[in-house]
Amino acid sequence: MIALESAPAVLDPRYATDANSSLVAALLAPGLTRMDDHAEPAPALAESWVQSSPLEYRFTLRPDAAFADGSPLTAADVVATYRSVLDPALRSPKREALAAVADLGAPDPRTVTVRLRTVTASFLETTNLGVLPAALAREGQLSPERVLGGGPFRPRAALPDGGVDLAPAAGAPATTPPGLRFRVIPDGTVRALELASGAVHLVQNALEPDLLPWLGRRPDLAVEIFPGTTFQYLGMNLRDPRLADVRVRRALAYGLDRDAIIHGLLRDTAHAASGLLAPSHWAYCGEVPRYPYDRARAGALLAESGVGADAAEALRRLS
Repeated sequence: MIALESAPAVLDPRYATDANSSLVAALLAPGLTRMDDHAEPAPALAESWVQSSPLEYRFTLRPDAAFADGSPLTAADVVATYRSVLDPALRSPKREALAAVADLGAPDPRTVTVRLRTVTASFLETTNLGVLPAALAREGQLSPERVLGGGPFRPRAALPDGGVDLAPAAGAPATTPPGLRFRVIPDGTVRALELASGAVHLVQNALEPDLLPWLGRRPDLAVEIFPGTTFQYLGMNLRDPRLADVRVRRALAYGLDRDAIIHGLLRDTAHAASGLLAPSHWAYCGEVPRYPYDRARAGALLAESGVGADAAEALRRLS
């Protein structure tokens, strides 16, 4: 039993964009590759690949690649899935991510070729797209019970709370659990209590930091904490003339006490971000401008910009 804070919106991998949908969909329909702990592509349905030129890739599927019903998963299924995402009529939200793909081919059942329009360093990050049978890929968004992929599980039933019950795929390894049930428990405290009582066996990234010490003291539970890739940010509308002024944006950056949030709200389970990428990401670079908490400087910038004089004065008084 696994607890989720919200219901998966969709299990069709071509339309899954929220975290919980992507989590469950990946168990049903993996892609050619998966991302490892450093956001580097690792083998999944494809056992290997080569980049024969800056614009061409060739993937070789695993010889045992099969769908959850036992039918073979072939290169034609991969091509059909990608073409369905690229079809504007099917309105997949992942179409833009594949915009660099010019053509796909299946010269034999185990070989997929991809030709790009332009050189792009991020192409392999898109090859974790879950693969569907060619016949299903020609349709629009699939209902949860019809999703069929090459993962270790298949849908068994939808739950009244919006969760889902999964059954092992045909031919799944002997170590595969006899089933997985995802329950939706919106309240964080209730999720923790259900975990402590044994009614729920796993909660991932959905526990309140305040409750971690209490859960960690229970001998029948294992609490694992390790760096993740989740981040929080402030999005700014630069069409607003006030926010279009770089001094205002810098004032907001200097006026945000990240350390207080990390310590008081997140109980020291986070680190101050320096950008959109986590330090574990292969492309991470921490040598960027920093904005340490400085209320006086924030107030001075606001006053200089002429925006929010009252806010600037308030920041000065707090300094």
